[in-house]
Amino acid sequence: MHWIMALENSYNALDNGNGSIHIHVYSDGDRVFIKIQDNGKGIREELLEKVRKRGFSQSESTGLGLSFIDDVIKTHHGQIQLSSEYGVGTTLKIILPKGNIINEQKDFSY
Repeated sequence: MHWIMALENSYNALDNGNGSIHIHVYSDGDRVFIKIQDNGKGIREELLEKVRKRGFSQSESTGLGLSFIDDVIKTHHGQIQLSSEYGVGTTLKIILPKGNIINEQKDFSY
């Protein structure tokens, strides 16, 4: 579910649905990587850290998307890498440890 929200963010960054989103899933043995790359409008450099904060949005949304994704990934001992170039596109890489399923229930309500 968390990476589906990232896909929705990518789709929303495209110019009226015109553009492309590439998904690449791979492993290095110990970790699984999910890389989502779009050629949408991108994020201005000065906003890259702000987009991770709960409530921040560049559109008419709640601003919960990336902060929620980040919380879920961290719960699973993973991390998110975000890079973007304004006017070119954005890449979100989700990195998760392989084979570690955590049987904990977490509350992600906002």
